[in-house]
Amino acid sequence: MKKILLVILTLMSFLKFSTPSCEAENLRVNYDLIYKDTPVLNFMYENGIDPEQDNDYNRCIISPYTLIRITDTLINKKVLLKPGYYLVKPENRDGYEILIFKQNGRVAGVIPVYQKVLINPFLVYKQPVKPKEPLYKKIFIETPKKIITLPFKKWYESKKVPLPPKSALESKVVGNGKYLEIWLYVDQYLYKVLFKIENENRL
Repeated sequence: MKKILLVILTLMSFLKFSTPSCEAENLRVNYDLIYKDTPVLNFMYENGIDPEQDNDYNRCIISPYTLIRITDTLINKKVLLKPGYYLVKPENRDGYEILIFKQNGRVAGVIPVYQKVLINPFLVYKQPVKPKEPLYKKIFIETPKKIITLPFKKWYESKKVPLPPKSALESKVVGNGKYLEIWLYVDQYLYKVLFKIENENRL
């Protein structure tokens, strides 16, 4: 009986220690397959102009797009992006989640998003530290100010120009150096796209 218990305990410990390695194996991402499954999009922009661009800028006090610097020549199927600075904008068009890369006011490429994830903005974006105000300021300045401006609150808010959406950007080389993965955070969403890095030594 003791031998049977010993065998069972040995098997349980083996399964316990082998499980993480199996989970790690499952967590490996097949970037070759992701790139292969990326659809080829043929969205047309007349003269390379995004028709929503003017509305986007009119709604915000500063540029509503995220700026990215690309240091390598990147390829996504038929789209080629050369090194330089680009403005990036997420959009849903004809059922596709896409990132629009713009340069000098023109659309340089439309890249399909291979994964869109809902995030917690408070865990991604740094919250500004509010300075502590002395008590006398709250009582004698802030409180009277709120009372005086209360009747004009709706008018003031209607005239207020909104700030652009919160955004952040990360990029990393993956797939044994073959690909560049870009993560674009905008408000409560994360957009993931994948590029193949053009390597002159491989050509």
